[in-house]
Amino acid sequence: MRKRWMHAILILTCGRAIAQEPAEILGRVRHNVAEQVSRAANYACVETIERNYLVTRDVAAACGSSSIKHAKPYMHDRLRLDVAVSQRSEIYSWHGENNFTSASVAEVVRSGPISSGGFVGYLMNIFLEPNIAIAYVGQSKGIARFRYEVPLAHSKYQTSTPKSYARIPFHGEFGVDTKNFQLKDLIVTGEDFPSASDICFAETHVSYQIAHISGADSLIPSGFLLRIANRLSNLFTESRGAYSDCREFKGESTIVFDTSGEPSKGPQQPPASRQKIPAGRTLPIRLITPIDDRKSFTGDRVEGVVVEPSGNSVVHGVITELAAHYDPATHYYLKIEFEQMESNGQIYSLRALHKPTGNEAEKLYLLFGDNLPEAIKQELNGGTMIFDSKHLHLDPGFTADWITIEPRPN
Repeated sequence: MRKRWMHAILILTCGRAIAQEPAEILGRVRHNVAEQVSRAANYACVETIERNYLVTRDVAAACGSSSIKHAKPYMHDRLRLDVAVSQRSEIYSWHGENNFTSASVAEVVRSGPISSGGFVGYLMNIFLEPNIAIAYVGQSKGIARFRYEVPLAHSKYQTSTPKSYARIPFHGEFGVDTKNFQLKDLIVTGEDFPSASDICFAETHVSYQIAHISGADSLIPSGFLLRIANRLSNLFTESRGAYSDCREFKGESTIVFDTSGEPSKGPQQPPASRQKIPAGRTLPIRLITPIDDRKSFTGDRVEGVVVEPSGNSVVHGVITELAAHYDPATHYYLKIEFEQMESNGQIYSLRALHKPTGNEAEKLYLLFGDNLPEAIKQELNGGTMIFDSKHLHLDPGFTADWITIEPRPN
């Protein structure tokens, strides 16, 4: 189920003659988009995403439609990220991390459907790339609509496969406000997904707004809807996202944008010199931050204290998974990764995951029976806590063991 979907950027230019009025509208909106993209002002926004996973028996219907009927809810989660835009590129981090080092959103969100491109990627590939076919559709209520098609040769749209990333062609339409010639919305539909990606249908709807940031008007998304169908897993996912708290970004992060095909893994800023806690150390941690499925998001920061005789050290981490599962009954997956510890004025880097107690089978008996499924054992051994409950709520004071492991390779 660990499907990741992302795409880079998108661009376009009129390749056919259309009537004078539509041609003027198209020329004006292209000019406005180019001006917005070329501005050097940096900005960052908070991105919240709500993802619903559905299981369907009718895979054929899901693969050819933007919606399905009679699907069964399988899973639900919510994410909160920070996205920064600078130098015509998008970079991501978990919310409040203040450390933009990931050139790809898939490097931050490592499971479930995820995408990028709404800020500058789509705009560049659709509105700035030459030789893209655009056709005028019509006008209604002050909105002019155009249809476009981006062939594989000009596409920057990418989808992940188990071994690499593959470019695919895409098409869609967009709307333009005829009063100010600003982009109002954009629909992007992927085509010809490789069989290795398991995706058979993907469509993104992005709505746009003008926001005053860094002393200038900026064209930014206000929200999006992403629908994806998977042919092998029978999953249909619907992700709804919104952007808020957009402000000037003055970070020192290095940003590298690579249009060669695969997401950039450009140079990252070297971390400050600090001691590292080696793998294999067990840390009894008492949470300071409350966690509640109705208020908390994947991506939220978490603090705790290490309970030890020599004194309490403060640890900082992030929720990397908080999801409701509905089969065979409602239960929750929670994963917290601690990455920093402060003790006696010294800062230590680490990576610590929850350590199974060995009593999970007894606690989860009503969900899974006598023998835990192998997939559940792997989740538990990977640091995921599973709670058999209709709601998840952990008060400050919740205490459990975490164990340090080797950090992920850069």
